[in-house]
Amino acid sequence: PELPLKFVANDHLVMRAIAPRILAAALLALAAPACAQICQGPPRIVPAPKLISFPNASAACSPPAASTQYNNTHYADGNGPRTAANASDCCLQCMRQDNCFAWSFQIDPSFPNVTECKWAHLTYCCWFHSDATNPVSDPDYTSGLVVNKQTELALLATTRIVPATPSLFAHAQVLSDEIYLSTGMRIQAVQSGPPALGDIQLQVSGSLKPQEYTLNISTVGAIAIGGDIAGLAFATATILQSTCVKYTNQVSLPFMFVHDYPDTLFRGMLLDTARALVTSDDIREAVEFNRFYKIPYLHLHLGDDHAWTFPSSAFPGLGSKNVGFMAPCPYVYSVEELKDLVQFAEARGVTLIPELEGPAHSGAMRRSVPVPFQGYGNDQPSGGGVLNVANTTTYDALTTLLQEYVAIFPSPYIHVGCDECDVDQFTQIPGYAEFIAAHDVKDQADLFAFYVKTMTDAVRALGRTPIVWQGAALDRLKPDDAIVMVWQDGGAEDAIRRGLPVVNTPNDLFGSAAEYNRSLYDFGDGQPIAPTNLVIGGQANMWETGWPRGQTCYSDSCEQLAQQEIARASGQLWWGLTPSAERPSYAQFAANVQHLEGVRTRLRFPACQGPGPQHTCSP
Repeated sequence: PELPLKFVANDHLVMRAIAPRILAAALLALAAPACAQICQGPPRIVPAPKLISFPNASAACSPPAASTQYNNTHYADGNGPRTAANASDCCLQCMRQDNCFAWSFQIDPSFPNVTECKWAHLTYCCWFHSDATNPVSDPDYTSGLVVNKQTELALLATTRIVPATPSLFAHAQVLSDEIYLSTGMRIQAVQSGPPALGDIQLQVSGSLKPQEYTLNISTVGAIAIGGDIAGLAFATATILQSTCVKYTNQVSLPFMFVHDYPDTLFRGMLLDTARALVTSDDIREAVEFNRFYKIPYLHLHLGDDHAWTFPSSAFPGLGSKNVGFMAPCPYVYSVEELKDLVQFAEARGVTLIPELEGPAHSGAMRRSVPVPFQGYGNDQPSGGGVLNVANTTTYDALTTLLQEYVAIFPSPYIHVGCDECDVDQFTQIPGYAEFIAAHDVKDQADLFAFYVKTMTDAVRALGRTPIVWQGAALDRLKPDDAIVMVWQDGGAEDAIRRGLPVVNTPNDLFGSAAEYNRSLYDFGDGQPIAPTNLVIGGQANMWETGWPRGQTCYSDSCEQLAQQEIARASGQLWWGLTPSAERPSYAQFAANVQHLEGVRTRLRFPACQGPGPQHTCSP
């Protein structure tokens, strides 16, 4: 049946033509790229912006005075009268000359040839407004006038993406590639220069806070402004999420103004590259995932008992005895791979945070390079054992590794692990008693605190901020010496008492709805601590599973964890300081994510469509 279809969003009224739905579906199937987002109502944006407004549909096209009489010369599209033979001809002129959206909106049965207008959508929306007090002297159409309201920016062959400075060109090129992948239309990115009408402008402005952004889409074009590179990346992610395709394969952006910012600045995801085969292509897709859902940090767990994956020139044997964990064997990345990944991530506003785990969870280091790393205990993948924390040579070696990390990763953060350590094993390390006596260390527990302090000081000496896991001995740390990632209840209070910033990163996830609605101050036990500005954000950890599309996703948990990551980092952490009653509902959030996952599918890289390379573990 032919039924009218309408929707209203923030005073933005769009009237859809009366047309057979089967015909519309057929046109969609023929015209739109597979998985492309079809223009249907307000854009689906994740995270939902704190402020978004649409133009009022009646603002630019007020009906003329009731006493005015109209003839054929008054059929107009908002830009002035036309010499149209009849209403149908006006509709076609609007479509052909101004690239307008000429709705097939039949009001009067006497109006002939309405199908000539078809579904031609480009820039303008021309619709027929019935008004009995304003007769039109037209033998074909006797009760209407043509009015216009432009509600969308058409992306044409002449549209460009123009960065304010050449340093932003990489971001412009990324957006160009993404629009092409998601819609099939190529928008040219230029190095810089004055923008023209209809261009997409990219800017960074110190007037906005870090990660804050504004996006204004109008007849002038699109202007995306970020408070920093991450903020600009979030603005262009909103452009990507809002880009849609009409029935004639025309790519458009809705007129709107967005002003958005996260409640917490630290929002991250962890990939366990040491206990699952995570290829560089997998990391690229994870970066795209973070970029698409506005998650600025991707934490790489580069070493553990099973494998070591960082390429060290100082200790080339590291990683030579990797073994797999319920999956193919992790491999050592090359320096070139990691540098390429850093560049790839930076162009998308994502920062890679490397981790140097120790003194526990270090079996792969101790197994492949016993001197200077082997301290005591089992160096096998089953776990157990510690680094040689009672020898200055070990600390020198770890400092060298940190220097190699810094040479590749420009991240402001370096993670130094320090979780789940059995300090009693320290007493079995040869030279333990002599070392603690020489360094004014009281006992094995204090030696752990000495290790934590030494490692965090080494990171800060390199100009970076250290991060440690909950479980690290904090006794020797001063306020702001390090950030503590708390992964279960009970650890936040101790860190906060010491004046240390905290990241909420619980290992236990309870489903997307629960993660979306979880309090920022709930560290896993359902009993939130008192609100404090020392809780600076959160992270979702994908331990031991690899990436959903990688060959190491050996269970459904991969995709489930990825979806919970969206709910946590793009939902709860974005809105974490906003009262629950003022946040978008989980049902709305989930519907938007489900819709946008079809768009993200088109951004997947051809190089990682199939299984990645198999890597042989050492005997």
